[in-house]
Amino acid sequence: MFWLSLIQGITEFLPISSSLHLSLLSTWFGLSSIDLLTKTFLHVGTAVSVLIYYGSYIWETLVKRHYQTIIFYIAATIPVMIGGFLFKKYLDQTNTFLPAIVGMTGVLLLIADYCSKQTQHDQELTIQKAILIGLFQMLALLPGASRLGMCFAACRFLKMSRLQSFNISMLLSLPPSLGAFVLEYADHSMVPSYKDYGVLMTTSIIGLITLWIMKKYVPKVGFWIFGIYRMILSIILMGLMR
Repeated sequence: MFWLSLIQGITEFLPISSSLHLSLLSTWFGLSSIDLLTKTFLHVGTAVSVLIYYGSYIWETLVKRHYQTIIFYIAATIPVMIGGFLFKKYLDQTNTFLPAIVGMTGVLLLIADYCSKQTQHDQELTIQKAILIGLFQMLALLPGASRLGMCFAACRFLKMSRLQSFNISMLLSLPPSLGAFVLEYADHSMVPSYKDYGVLMTTSIIGLITLWIMKKYVPKVGFWIFGIYRMILSIILMGLMR
């Protein structure tokens, strides 16, 4: 289980799709399939990392009633929530276009970061921008896409700085992760074990370390290297799926 926590704690904060890499790890190394509850606790673990890391910002935003910021995050979350409710079960049933989606997301990251490489300033958080970011997040429902990658790309296309784009992407990861946890926990037939709580704690610690590193890395370099990585991975997957 440590290896699952390690993969989730690292890849959740990289634009390479943590779900894809958890699946590849299970397949390539002959691990038993990951049950739904364990997957949920893996994602909750990284959500806890975000809550701890951005806790003071979240608290200040709520206490001081920064309504524009609050409305922005709500508006950016609604499209992906609707899309997930309506289409997720259908999208999960096919991996036919997986290599293409992985590669295209890589190209999108390269284009977005290159087109906005001179942008150094934060932008005002408006509902219009939130809706566009939310629509980009809907694309992350496709198998092999990355919610972080899509969100970061959308923010960069909107001329937001790398750091602001990263922060927004991190905070927008909370609603889907915590929402999935609530839905799973509501299913009384699936009771968490000590193993699941251990997964949550380990993933949270690894996620915090990854967040701290990425917060320093992203403003200087961006995500272009991960765009190249996704393009290479796309070619590998294409060969494996023949």
